[in-house]
Amino acid sequence: MSQWITFFDELDRVFRQCAQLLKDADALLDRRGFTCWHASENQVGMQSSGSIHSPAAWFPRWVVRFYARHDDKDKALGPMAFVSVFLSDEAGRANWKWSPRQEEPLIVAGVIEGTPGVPIGWSYWSCKWWFWLDGAEVGGHVSTFEPEARHKQNWVRMKVFAIPLSAVASIEDLEARVGKPLEDLLQAAGASTEPE
Repeated sequence: MSQWITFFDELDRVFRQCAQLLKDADALLDRRGFTCWHASENQVGMQSSGSIHSPAAWFPRWVVRFYARHDDKDKALGPMAFVSVFLSDEAGRANWKWSPRQEEPLIVAGVIEGTPGVPIGWSYWSCKWWFWLDGAEVGGHVSTFEPEARHKQNWVRMKVFAIPLSAVASIEDLEARVGKPLEDLLQAAGASTEPE
């Protein structure tokens, strides 16, 4: 078999596994009373490019799903959760601050805490804040980020953690390493994690 066919088959397998991980995260958060908060519930957030000048960004280096309470209906009043998968860094970009280096694929998850009663403003790339924190560690340690005024989008803090993608080989691993820590962070932020 051609090495190219093998390469693209493997790339397809990796993306399918990431999609399944995010679907499993959807189910875990749904049981806790949270739903995907994208324009289409089949959508993932990602950063990629169609520019001939940015071929390193032609494939997504990361994908993310954001979640808000089922009963928030039209506004994400917070707190919000997210689960993202970072397959590769963005080494092809010139600005290293915005393109952090990573040695292995990671799951980065967290909770965004907002001002009570005010809808949270968020962007897909908000899942990248973990990379810019001083002292952030891979392994599940929770780091807290409180944005400067210029970065605020109607939220007051983000609590975020990262684990190696290789640490999640089953739904049980996802529950223990992502679901339960997110539940703890949501409860600490004052959110009920009981489905209505």
